[in-house]
Amino acid sequence: MRFFPSILLIVAIFILSDYVRWSTACTWCQGEECNAPPPQYPCPYGEYTNRCRRRECLKGPGEKCGGPIRNSFGDCATGLFCSSEGRCYGCFLGNLECYPPQPNKNVNQY
Repeated sequence: MRFFPSILLIVAIFILSDYVRWSTACTWCQGEECNAPPPQYPCPYGEYTNRCRRRECLKGPGEKCGGPIRNSFGDCATGLFCSSEGRCYGCFLGNLECYPPQPNKNVNQY
């Protein structure tokens, strides 16, 4: 039972350090600033609202995603997933662009 307060303190420090890292990762927008288009506008893969309430472009096939602090590099578009390597894998459902690139398959029509 002697170790319980120590373990509790370690857990509290871990939770607080994660909160501080998350809260300092961005500044929330206010008013019209929240409706400003992303710097890369127009977004070829769509857009979303990030955790700081700002509009951001979705990432396409092969683009950098995820990140060390709460998805700081961004989210992947529809049909893609962020791999452990930090890249968007799969095929974008809008135009079927894929990463890794898929070989062209010849489809015969009958």
